[in-house]
Amino acid sequence: MMMLKSVCLFVVVVVATDAYQCCPLGRWKARTFYTRLELQNNVASYHWELGELFQDLDNNRFVSVVEKRFSGNIQHLKIISDHKTKLKYTIDTDRNACSVEYYHDPVHTFCIPDNATPQFQVKLGFGDKSLNATAYYDDDTTKDGKNQTRIWYLVNEACIPLQRGRTGLDRDKFLDSQSFGSITTEYDDSIFDIPSICPTVIPPKKKTTVNFFEVIRYKASTEKLNQSRL
Repeated sequence: MMMLKSVCLFVVVVVATDAYQCCPLGRWKARTFYTRLELQNNVASYHWELGELFQDLDNNRFVSVVEKRFSGNIQHLKIISDHKTKLKYTIDTDRNACSVEYYHDPVHTFCIPDNATPQFQVKLGFGDKSLNATAYYDDDTTKDGKNQTRIWYLVNEACIPLQRGRTGLDRDKFLDSQSFGSITTEYDDSIFDIPSICPTVIPPKKKTTVNFFEVIRYKASTEKLNQSRL
């Protein structure tokens, strides 16, 4: 079992120069802490999440167990994402309720993006409770070039994430940070079991229906308009 504890002491050791594909193990879990400060229409909002993340990349499934605090509210959720069945289950443990929806998001492997560049190496912690990590920097710009996000990644020697920080610029103004600690490769697979309270019948996908009477009326009006122009 691999056990790591992340702390917030950063000591710069040496500047890194060469970029390479950096991906964590396919199976691991970690305690997580997420905070976000956002500014919309000059109104600031803040929320944080404390929980655990479980990743099983061999089976393309993930679980997040979180306590969310926002606008004075507290919510406890368990979210099971199954990329093989393309379904996501959201369990509200406070209300003992479960919903299911189709889930087409790509698998998030926690790999460092290819266009991210290594900046420097740091040492976290003290003495025998310390570890080495590498910091990466990336700019994420949308196609219109107006929304830009500056991202910092911090990973250990095995490329397991320790911390990620993002800054939103232009129209998206926010600061957020996600930290990972108490990382281990051992956990019980029952964490992925779908609770009995979850629906067994999946809602149908939304389909665009065609009203043939409207099509006929549209064609008739178009032909009449074309004849009047002759």
